[in-house]
Amino acid sequence: MNKQDNNKSTIDMEKHNEKHKRVLRDKLFVWMTVVFGVALGLIIISSIVFFKQRIRKTEEFLSKDKINTYDKYYVMIANNMEEDIRNSIYESALKTAKENDAYVDLLGSNLDEEYRVEDLLKMAINMGVDGIILEGDNTEEVNELAKEANERNIPIVTICEDIADEENRKSYIGINKYELGREYGKQLCEYVAENKLNNCDVRVIFNETQMNSQDAIISGINSRIKDDQKDSIIKIESKIIENIVEYLAEEQINDMFIPHVENGKDGSGFKLPDVVVCLTEKNTICAYQAVVNSTNTDKVKVLGYYITPEIKEAISYNNIMSTVLIDTEEVGYDAVEALTELYLAGNVSDIYSVGTKTVTRENLATFDMEGVVVEEESK
Repeated sequence: MNKQDNNKSTIDMEKHNEKHKRVLRDKLFVWMTVVFGVALGLIIISSIVFFKQRIRKTEEFLSKDKINTYDKYYVMIANNMEEDIRNSIYESALKTAKENDAYVDLLGSNLDEEYRVEDLLKMAINMGVDGIILEGDNTEEVNELAKEANERNIPIVTICEDIADEENRKSYIGINKYELGREYGKQLCEYVAENKLNNCDVRVIFNETQMNSQDAIISGINSRIKDDQKDSIIKIESKIIENIVEYLAEEQINDMFIPHVENGKDGSGFKLPDVVVCLTEKNTICAYQAVVNSTNTDKVKVLGYYITPEIKEAISYNNIMSTVLIDTEEVGYDAVEALTELYLAGNVSDIYSVGTKTVTRENLATFDMEGVVVEEESK
């Protein structure tokens, strides 16, 4: 009997010890969870405070002296735009602004770190600038910030690309996308006629940020080829590529010229486009390089956008068929004129349509690297 009592006591003691250990483990887990949660919260709060301090310092740096020196202080935000085009537009805008007792800052160009378009818009709104020149973006956050700026009486004019809700901006300055499509359609029709083609597969490359323009451009192309009765010969296909990370865009364009397994083991299902239409400078260069690297220069032609030394050389060798130029000087001028007119007259035109020029091998010598007609400059 004593032995049984001893065994029972031992078992009870073991159960008690096990229960005690379990309670300690549970308490330790709770404390670790609390400590981790507090640490995570402190990290998040510190990050928010740091970011707000950076924003405030940036705003102070950007607004220093300039607001007091000129009657109006505008900012230009164009993060998704190619550098050559952005700089050309900005130089024209700044020159026009100074002629109207105003100043334009290229927001984000002299900062230590890179900010999103949304962050730069927040800065501009918090700074209380007199106007914003914005390369449009189709994201919901940009649209909401444009709405906030409008409610705070900060006018926005969009350039080159528009925003989703046009009510939140005062004016759009850029190419008429439908007419741009018709110009590319004209080039396609001429190419088909000159080469007596019975079939021409065309791939039009759009960046994700150009989604607002896609329908108008494709509609313009189809309209022109139908007018020339080439719609049974020319077949249009759109290709959307990711351009948030530059190398992804290059990879996706390169893939257009490389047979893959899904095309058949022998590549028999793979079909090269006859013409690739590019709507940005970078995509033009990427497509041209991909065609050259795949040794398909005799099979695929490129219709491009804007002009650089590399694009100009490719046109001279007939590897790029032609390229369309936007009048960047006119964009910058009209953007500031729209803001000036808004303050002087209280209203402004909803759209400022900017002209284009088409550069081919035949007229190539008359254009310099900024797309300016040399012959006109010398007059």
